[in-house]
Amino acid sequence: MASSSLRCDGRPPPPFEAAVSAIRAAADAYLLSGMRADVGALTHLDEEGTEWRQSMKRQLGPKWWIAWPGHERSAFLDDMARISRYYHEHRLLNPHSARMPDAESEHASPTLYRMRSSFNRVKYLAQEISNRVTGPGPSYQWFSLHVERQTSAEEFDEELHVSRAAVVREFELRFAQVQRESRPVPPVLPDPQAFGALADLLGQVRLKRQSKERAATLKALTTMRKPGRPPSESYDSHATAAAIRRLDWWANRSGIQGALDDALQALFRDSPSASPAQIQHAVMVALNRLRDGDRAATLRSLARSGTEHKELSPRQQVVYQQRRVRY
Repeated sequence: MASSSLRCDGRPPPPFEAAVSAIRAAADAYLLSGMRADVGALTHLDEEGTEWRQSMKRQLGPKWWIAWPGHERSAFLDDMARISRYYHEHRLLNPHSARMPDAESEHASPTLYRMRSSFNRVKYLAQEISNRVTGPGPSYQWFSLHVERQTSAEEFDEELHVSRAAVVREFELRFAQVQRESRPVPPVLPDPQAFGALADLLGQVRLKRQSKERAATLKALTTMRKPGRPPSESYDSHATAAAIRRLDWWANRSGIQGALDDALQALFRDSPSASPAQIQHAVMVALNRLRDGDRAATLRSLARSGTEHKELSPRQQVVYQQRRVRY
């Protein structure tokens, strides 16, 4: 396996100097494009290009750039190359007022725009806050305990841009605060006042995670209507599937499914955001009730036929005493 410091092609990721050069090349291409149209616009073109270049560099910063994955660094260089290519191929129509793409917009660099509201950015800011509070090092338990254990980078980055950007803003404000303090202290999470956007986003992540788990469990259970074995590839449904396969009335799974549907509908009516553990419990309770009903029906049939309970085989007696069916 290649080192995390290498790109997928085995080469080291581009250094910050490469990003600076790409930014400068894009600004120079803009200036030359305007100069081809009107040399008299040099002053405006130079000021606009310089301001844009400084804004792009300020957003990146060498320390955050190091935290970027290699493929994201390469994507940013591609964004800058796209801008350079555009200005090389086009002449500015009005060089005296033409402006470069807003440095903070998606038009300038989709990669930088996305990264500025990413979990990567949040984690970088958390590390910088901890470095200011406790000195350089990986000690930032306040973040790992209350954020990293509640969401993955993938789950965070799937949320709406406005929600992610609000969280980043909270961390940026906290970082600016600890930089001003003579004796800064680490943030205390959860803090709905200073990190309200973070609390809201983590709540959305939890709801989506529960919804996905519940949907997966329900999908696994509903497939029992079809011929064959119930699904067992999902960990949450494995215990239920295994228990159902051990029942002697597995062939009558249409009736079983009806009972399970009733139990789950009742559960979700009372607890709309039921956890996988609650779903599993409701299913097993329904199965136990069906099992008890099957046992009672068998004993009634034996009584009507004049057969006493003692005439059952030793194995059957053990099964009925334990109130479960085994094979």
